[in-house]
Amino acid sequence: RKKHTYKYLFHELHNKAAQLNMTFNPCTIMSDFEGTLAEILKIEVRITLV
Repeated sequence: RKKHTYKYLFHELHNKAAQLNMTFNPCTIMSDFEGTLAEILKIEVRITLV
């Protein structure tokens, strides 16, 4: 659960969405509390954490 792993994951999700002529823009992402994931979500997905 390292920062570069999450960054890679979201990069691949963005790429796959683009290949399908879609936009990766989730309105909800569920996870157990993972500080690194929360940090990446704010940057990569521009999501507001609740």
